[in-house]
Amino acid sequence: MPKRILVIDDDQTICSLLDDTLTAAGYETIITHDALKGIEAAMGEKPPALILLDMQMPGGGATVFIQLGLDARTKGIPVFFTTALSESEVRGQIPNSPQCKGYFPKPFNFSAMLPAIEKVLSK
Repeated sequence: MPKRILVIDDDQTICSLLDDTLTAAGYETIITHDALKGIEAAMGEKPPALILLDMQMPGGGATVFIQLGLDARTKGIPVFFTTALSESEVRGQIPNSPQCKGYFPKPFNFSAMLPAIEKVLSK
C-alpha cells in the first residue's frame, strides 16, 4: 500500500506538479488548497505519513504547523515546508522541532526532494 503524502499549498499549479511527481514515485497524494482543509485532512480517518506545507500560504504555514503539533493525532507526522523564499529569508522561520524535517525551495529540485522524503518515510 503506498504511503500517503498530504500537500497543503494554495497554488494549484504547484499542487498539480507535486501530485504528478509524487504519484509517479509511488506515493498516494492528498491535495488541499487552504490551511483549514489541510488541517482537516491531516486529522482525517486516514492520516498522511508526511506533509508538504507551503510556508507562505494564506492562513500561515507556521500557524498550520503549530496546530498540527498541538493535536495528538497529528503531532507525530513529519512535515517539510515548501517555499519560494531564498535561503537567507528562510533562516529563522523554520521551526526547531523534531516534527519539522526541513524545507524544499521552489522551484523544486525533485532529484533532491524525493530521496529526502523517502529517507524520512523509511524510518
